Amino acid sequence: MMNPTRHALSFERRLAERPVSVLPPATDRPPGRVIQLEPHRRQVASTQRDASVNAAWDDLLAAVREAWTWRDPESLMAVDFWVERLRESVLEDWGYPLRNG
Repeated sequence: MMNPTRHALSFERRLAERPVSVLPPATDRPPGRVIQLEPHRRQVASTQRDASVNAAWDDLLAAVREAWTWRDPESLMAVDFWVERLRESVLEDWGYPLRNG
């Protein structure tokens, strides 16, 4: 038959002999900082808008290349479409009021 006191003592002894966990070494990273989210969100929105406008300019260039190649009314209509779309963006960037209607 097993002695419960002896078993308990041996468990406590093993627990006491267990190595103490060591904390990880300190890093040289600077501490985190709190930022204002609204200016950050505006900057991200501006970056996304720039990407969208840049894509529209790329589409205009592609439409011009097609119009140069095909020289048909549909290709010229595509160029007109992209010019009108970009006109609004450019006027807004330069602070001009948008046309109504």
